[in-house]
Amino acid sequence: MKRPIAFLLALFGLTALGAKSAQAQTAPANRLRNLFAVQFQLAWQEPLPDPVKLIEIGPVLDAKKQSLVLLVGGKDRSDAKRKLLVTHWDGFRFATDASTDFLGNALDALLVGHFRTPPQSDTGKAPPATHQIVTTEGVYEWTGRALARLFEAPSDLKLAILLDKSPDQLMTGIGDKTVVYEVGEKDAHPASDKVPADGSGYVRYGVGTQDYPGSDTVTIAPGVRYVQSYWSPQRRWVIGLIAGQPANLPDLPNATTGDRLTVYVPKQESRDKTFWATGRDDWEEAWRSSPLPGRVLDVRVGDPKNEGKPGILVLLAENEDRDRRLYFFTAAPQGGIGNTK
Repeated sequence: MKRPIAFLLALFGLTALGAKSAQAQTAPANRLRNLFAVQFQLAWQEPLPDPVKLIEIGPVLDAKKQSLVLLVGGKDRSDAKRKLLVTHWDGFRFATDASTDFLGNALDALLVGHFRTPPQSDTGKAPPATHQIVTTEGVYEWTGRALARLFEAPSDLKLAILLDKSPDQLMTGIGDKTVVYEVGEKDAHPASDKVPADGSGYVRYGVGTQDYPGSDTVTIAPGVRYVQSYWSPQRRWVIGLIAGQPANLPDLPNATTGDRLTVYVPKQESRDKTFWATGRDDWEEAWRSSPLPGRVLDVRVGDPKNEGKPGILVLLAENEDRDRRLYFFTAAPQGGIGNTK
């Protein structure tokens, strides 16, 4: 089932905003009255020993605990070798619980979701899997002992459509080539249901800041690139990235460093709208970070250390792309540190 990416973006307000609208969104009086207004502060940062390309957070091994999933890239851009790591915070580092190797693509994807309910075994018991991991190469599931590759993933994967009352879906392509997939028992195939126009749920972006044909059109406002979204009864965020200075990397001519995060929330008068029902005039900018000390590779929302509340996890490449580091931002009290506007 095909759905233009522009249609999906318009559903949740990610079409480019005009200059007049963007200025209205940041009015301080509006932010003070907004129940979803939010400020962020840096909670922690952690170095990573591997050249991680993408990150994801979700209950892969245990329904009650979040895992941090890492997609490790090759030694250089021509190296297709990938390693998938499922980790947990042990008090000192993110320790590996499971791993698997596969061959990736120039444009990799990484998504975690409840894409399927595992079938019952001959004993009448379902496997212990909670959520599945989907990469560009395959759909993976925890068996209780190891990560099992179930079958191929749809090609050109970009998004997950997270739904509360039915299995999550996957979306591939861009423009008039987009297709929504559902994950079944034996394969991933085009979905029979339409993308919801109402009800609970939201979209999760799975390719980080990688460039691809059409990625320059996925914007929230002029100069603000969409990088992630999150929607719950208490927290409703659309996260963007404002490019900093050129990183001067020969293999990545469009790469920048010193990028800034920005978070948009529903306006007070739009607080009762679902994610799908919001449009370009329903959002206002609530917070903008200071320049980050590196090149942003990926942004996800979750609770990677299982500390009790979700925040914004940022994967940075530092030291001319030689090092990787995680930065985790949590919501601060109103008027707290972190807002540099």
